[in-house]
Amino acid sequence: MIAMSRPMDFEDLAKIVMVSDPRISPKGDKIAFVASKMDLEADEYVNRVWIADLNKNEVSIIYKDIRLSLIHISE
Repeated sequence: MIAMSRPMDFEDLAKIVMVSDPRISPKGDKIAFVASKMDLEADEYVNRVWIADLNKNEVSIIYKDIRLSLIHISE
């Protein structure tokens, strides 16, 4: 267990990025995933879809500030 110098507060929670819904391309060379983070001012979660290219070792954002429930990679 890691000792914390102070208790976690609400603003600390807003800094946590949750990663979910990983999807692997049919070729196995790309992975798409959703990264969600709380926006305290808007009082909502901001979702961004990222794609990791395993051959190029690069990660790129493909959708910003959207609400998604499913990712499908067709290439």
